Amino acid sequence: MDSSDLDRRATTFEPDVNAAAAARQFLRSHLEQLSIPEPPLETAILLTSELVSNALLHARTPVDLTLIKAPACVRVEVHDGNSRRPVASATPDDATSGRGLMMVQALAGAWGVDGTAEGKTVWFELPFAR
Repeated sequence: MDSSDLDRRATTFEPDVNAAAAARQFLRSHLEQLSIPEPPLETAILLTSELVSNALLHARTPVDLTLIKAPACVRVEVHDGNSRRPVASATPDDATSGRGLMMVQALAGAWGVDGTAEGKTVWFELPFAR
């Protein structure tokens, strides 16, 4: 992505019980300000909630959330301070959690995990409807 064509919004959440809700509110507000249409607006909020919840549950560190609007897609990055990479795996039918990464795989146009010196960044991209 050419950085001159990007609009970027970012914030940090402390690891507490209100962080996932605050992340959804932050994202919705900025997606609407950036005139992101539906789709991918609601899908971006759902997947962000899953990634932030995973980071809070497994990393237990502050979570950096970055929203990037590019010409053809919206990209969301969730960074935490744990270098352990997430693994999408089959979940038993009666499990009450463990499906977040499978949802990201199913709904995102692209997604991945990048290691950093301070942990990792899990990201996804959703193309704009044409």
